[in-house]
Amino acid sequence: MSLAINTHIASGDGEVPSKVRIGSTVRFVADGINTSDYWWEIISKPEKSSAYLTNMTSTSTNLVNIDRYGNYGIRLYTDRNTAFQKSRLANILVPNPNNIHVVPPEPLYDSGGRILNFSFELPGLIPGSALMWKIKDDAGLLSNFAGISRGRIVPTNFNITSGRHVMCLGDDVGNTSNYYPDQIFSVSQQVDLTDMRIMTLQIKLIKRT
Repeated sequence: MSLAINTHIASGDGEVPSKVRIGSTVRFVADGINTSDYWWEIISKPEKSSAYLTNMTSTSTNLVNIDRYGNYGIRLYTDRNTAFQKSRLANILVPNPNNIHVVPPEPLYDSGGRILNFSFELPGLIPGSALMWKIKDDAGLLSNFAGISRGRIVPTNFNITSGRHVMCLGDDVGNTSNYYPDQIFSVSQQVDLTDMRIMTLQIKLIKRT
């Protein structure tokens, strides 16, 4: 058997993985491997969240003090720093009930391997942004048409091989906006490439005069 992580609500309300409620406790349980060496860690959580893990070296751990809307990423290592090391990721979402945007299904990871949200499928808390990605928008390009023709969108002029969404730096249908020297519109993410040999990026560049 291969390493797996089972999740369930230990206390509180909601459903895992994408309908967890504020104030709930989520339990993560390692399965599928025979070892006594476990290490759990939080790899992502919403800004200013005070959530933390208990029993970080046990078969199971609890994510407690879930206090912010957004995405929480948990990683498990077994037999860490040995020749038998294995790793698995788990992800839960605490959706904002006041967010009018429909949360899409779980992301498709096929083109990104174990890089979570590789295909921008999970939306961020503001229109046009994606969970787990950092957006820098000095020019205010997301002030207009965010989530429709720029930022995280379902594109018109781009054929996607995985998922439905892309990150559009510019505008998908030719809308214009003011953009000045030294201003930055960018998207970035820190990723763990351990044991990965290939990472495929799908990019389209359009030159406009």
